[in-house]
Amino acid sequence: MATGDSWASAIVRSLFDGKPTENLLIGVFFVVYMLIVNVVRSLFPFMLRFVTQSQVMMNIVVAVLLDEFISTVERERNEKSSQEQLKTVVIHPDT
Repeated sequence: MATGDSWASAIVRSLFDGKPTENLLIGVFFVVYMLIVNVVRSLFPFMLRFVTQSQVMMNIVVAVLLDEFISTVERERNEKSSQEQLKTVVIHPDT
């Protein structure tokens, strides 16, 4: 979320499915978080180069983590599908 990427909006929107009170607290959390991040960026302009570099690294780390997560989910789905097919063959050997 600190990088400003659009995937954060998809994640945050999925959190707003609860009660109105929970939605308010979640909204307040994310607004306060973004305010803190932007205030820190504006208070330390001499660190802009470092922040920019860290954002690039953060984007790379997030991309690698998401890629690994997606690969793991796909692998688990394939394994589950294979196990279900194997059970079907074992239960109904004539088909």
